[in-house]
This record gives sequence, C-alpha cells and structure tokens, in this order.
Amino acid sequence: MSSLNPHPVNLHLVNSNRRYSFLSAIVVAVLVTSVFVVSPQTSGCSRDQPQQEGVSASATLVPSIPVIPPPLGESPFAYAPPKVSESPTPDAAQSVAKPMDWKNGQKPERTAAALNKSGIALFQAITSDDPSKARQFFFPEEPFTPLKDIKEPNRYWKQLYRVYEQDIHKLHRSRKNWSEAVFESIEPGSVPTWVPPGDEVNKIGYFRSWGTKLRYRVDGKLYTIKIHTVISWQGEWYITHLLPWKK
Repeated sequence: MSSLNPHPVNLHLVNSNRRYSFLSAIVVAVLVTSVFVVSPQTSGCSRDQPQQEGVSASATLVPSIPVIPPPLGESPFAYAPPKVSESPTPDAAQSVAKPMDWKNGQKPERTAAALNKSGIALFQAITSDDPSKARQFFFPEEPFTPLKDIKEPNRYWKQLYRVYEQDIHKLHRSRKNWSEAVFESIEPGSVPTWVPPGDEVNKIGYFRSWGTKLRYRVDGKLYTIKIHTVISWQGEWYITHLLPWKK
C-alpha cells in the first residue's frame, strides 16, 4: 500500500503559475526582438543586390512598445465613457424662448418686408382655395383667450376663424381662373394705433391697422385685395378680419 503525500499539490496554483510564466516569456521575447539593428550584413542582402526603394540600409527599427496583457478576468476592451460638459452650449442658450410680454407693448414694423412672408401665404391660400396655407397669418388662438374679456373667448375665436376661411373661399371664387395670377406685393395699411386694455372688451392692449393691401397681377394687370383689420401680438401682425365683417 502506497503512502499518502503529506503535502497535496494545489492544481489551481500550478496552472496559474504556468500561465504567468508563459505570458512573461512572450513579453521578454518582444523586448529582445525590438532591439535588433538592421544593417547590410544582417539584412540578408549582398552588395550586388539592389537596395529596397525608400528604405535606408542603416535604418534602425524603432523599439516597439511591449503589450502587457491585462490581468486575468479583465476585458482588454475596457471603455471609459467621455465626460459630458455640464455647461450649456451657445446654441442651446440661444434656443431658449423669449419670455412672453403680456403687456404686448412691442410695435410691429410698418413695412412690406415685415408682412411679405404672411402675404405670400395668404395669396397662395386664395389661389389654391386652401385656407390652411394662411393659418399662420390669422391671430393665434393661444393668446386670444387671455386677451379677450368675454365669456368663452375660445368659442369666439373659432367663430372668427371660420369667417376667415369663408372669406378665403369667397376671394377664390371671385376669379374663374387663378393659374396666371402672380403675387406682386403686400403694402401696410393705416398708421398703427394703440388700443388700450378695456377698449373693445380686451384685457390686453394691442396695435391695430386698417386696409393692408395684397397686390397681384394677371396678364400684366394689377389687382388689389384689401385686408380689413390686422392687430399686433409680440411684435408681429395678424389678421382678425380679412373682409368687412358683421357680428
């Protein structure tokens, strides 16, 4: 009967030591290889052999940086996420909306340039018989609610907008054919006047102008559509009545 070994072997420790020795041997081999100097005698080329183009016969290899393997169990592709700046960028700061001026004291410019974009949209709505194309030129519903000092201001806004749509349809029917019509210009109307809070059952004041002119041409002849009323909101002009309107 054989005697038992008083000192049992730890197989896990042996395997770990062997693995570490193998990796150490690789690192040593890389270091030794990196210090070789290339010369005509060691490069394997005789004097009669042409020198390789672009390579100096006495060039010395740059020692390579040894790659030390990561510890066992750690991924070699560890990723550190980039740091995110906490301060806002200039673009983000500029994108912050301006505070609402509930006094509505900014007076819009009384120029054709200030009305041009909206005028083109209105002209396209009339020629195509599509009021939705000129919705941007009608006074928006959101500020209309706090502006009017009446019961159910939203309902009143919807009524005004329906009339606006009907006016666009009516203007479209005023000509049999709009295919040759070309937008000419939009010209400001009367000098804007300030309508203070309390007038015309309003809680908030605004500037008002009458008779803005939308001009277009057909076969060289100039025609005009007169916009009844525009009022201001936050420095922009909006229609409240396109054609003369009776309650």
